[in-house]
Amino acid sequence: MLLECSILSHPSQGIPARQATLRGAIDWSWDLLNEAEREAFAQCAIFRGGFTFEAAEHILQLKHIPNAPPTLDLIQALRNKSLLYPIPTEHPNQGLRLGMYESIREYAKERFHLSEQRGDVAAMHASYYLALGEALVKGLHHADGLAKLRYLLAESENLQAIFDRYIPHDPNVAMRTLLIL
Repeated sequence: MLLECSILSHPSQGIPARQATLRGAIDWSWDLLNEAEREAFAQCAIFRGGFTFEAAEHILQLKHIPNAPPTLDLIQALRNKSLLYPIPTEHPNQGLRLGMYESIREYAKERFHLSEQRGDVAAMHASYYLALGEALVKGLHHADGLAKLRYLLAESENLQAIFDRYIPHDPNVAMRTLLIL
């Protein structure tokens, strides 16, 4: 037990700085990203509870970066670098979902708040998920209603994020979101 206390109280002995803390490790990963990957990574913080490739294509704003690769290539690069992970889905029609571990998402949120694109990304996030949510709610009474309900449940955290973001500033958007939830 004494040895464990010693290791915990002196975690940086013989360990590179990037491994001494979780933040140091994420900083190190950030430093390895190119400009487009950094911007895509930061913007992925807008998502709560995961997202699909389709959502990323519609929401992420990367046109301001010269010679930026396609969004899907950037998302795949972030996945290859373990900054995004696949989320199992209950229904195959939902497509592959990706998410961020909470500690990584918190770091990305810090970077996102520094992004000049955050207002546009937030607006695109709201527009995309409100349209998707409203379409899914309309289809709940059809034969594939259960699948649509599952899809809606998978996106509920993104809808909750929109409600949280807009309730203080735009009650109309918040109310639209609430009607979907």
